[in-house]
Amino acid sequence: MLIEQAIKTAIEYEQKVRDIYLKAAEASSNDVGKKVFSALAADEAGHVSFLARQLERWVADNAITWENLKIVVPKAAELKSVEEALEPSQRQEELALLEQAREAERQTCDFYEQMVRELPPKGQELFKRFLEVEEDHLNIVQFQIDNLTGTGFWMGWPDFDMEAMG
Repeated sequence: MLIEQAIKTAIEYEQKVRDIYLKAAEASSNDVGKKVFSALAADEAGHVSFLARQLERWVADNAITWENLKIVVPKAAELKSVEEALEPSQRQEELALLEQAREAERQTCDFYEQMVRELPPKGQELFKRFLEVEEDHLNIVQFQIDNLTGTGFWMGWPDFDMEAMG
């Protein structure tokens, strides 16, 4: 894939994830969930703008000019308080929203991983940074899922090991 097409495709992925977070913020039944989803949507909107600027630069002079990518992620206290603020009846609804976000983030990460492997060095650096950011988002979403399901996992990893205890 050419760098120009990769950037265009990345914009589509970022728009899709942004839209999922916007819909989740609207559908969330508690204020804390709305705040977390809105913060993630704002972050994704910033990614769309950043990538659009990179696309313009690439088309104009075949250059990628790295600039600081502003990251807006919820604070740890906000993440923990989502689970605490939910009524039992709200958990399933919130879980469905989070699972949809997790799938979109996974697809986006998969695309960025592919671009890091396949693109020439100019494109690799851009997508390597985006992969790191989207993996952070995926971890935030997984953290919320783990909190809501109470499975004994933390960000996808076992919180404890029974074999280590005895």
